[in-house]
Amino acid sequence: MNTIEQSAERIIRDYINLLKKKNIIVSNILKAAYNYEAGLSDGKNNLKLQVYFGKKGNKVVLQGNKETEFYKRVNEIIFGEELFSRSTNEISEPENYIGTDESGKGDYFGPLVVAGVLVNKNTLNQLRKAGVRDSKEIKSDYSIKTISSEIKKIIGKNYSLVIISPEKYNELYENFKNVNRLLGWAHARVLENILNEQSVPEAISDKFGDESYIKNSLQEKGKNIL
Repeated sequence: MNTIEQSAERIIRDYINLLKKKNIIVSNILKAAYNYEAGLSDGKNNLKLQVYFGKKGNKVVLQGNKETEFYKRVNEIIFGEELFSRSTNEISEPENYIGTDESGKGDYFGPLVVAGVLVNKNTLNQLRKAGVRDSKEIKSDYSIKTISSEIKKIIGKNYSLVIISPEKYNELYENFKNVNRLLGWAHARVLENILNEQSVPEAISDKFGDESYIKNSLQEKGKNIL
């Protein structure tokens, strides 16, 4: 069992323990090819909690009827405030930090985009209320554009984008010879751009490889970030 798979198992067990404390009925954990999953019930409604493991790390998915109060309750427990208050080794939310992620990794028809956002407890709550979540859960481009506008209103200038065209991507790849080193460089540029405007002690990045890919690319201001 690899480290990411072990992490997925620990994560789902932590969630199950939390949900049981909320008097939610939880089934035994089942292991599939790419995830661990468990059934959830309030006696009337049924949901499925899945924790995937793969090259990009772990991903938590809640499946079921999103219109039910049960889904909304469980969704809030898993993805809302209680996610950050529970005691685990995997998740420890700072008071003030930069979060980064990327999209379009090496796509031929579109750019690679790395984004970073400076958030705190207050802006996190506002972002959740605005409907910010994993883009895979948003069904239309219109909704994404609407949420994008809300994000910019909430965070103001506290963000940075690094956009790399397919041509530039190929050029950079020739220099780095490794996609994870290229991504580390792009994430580091985003962090440095924000750090030039704000002093931030910590950062959380999408896991695309060893964290050293980012740390090794950071410059003077970024070297002090955790």
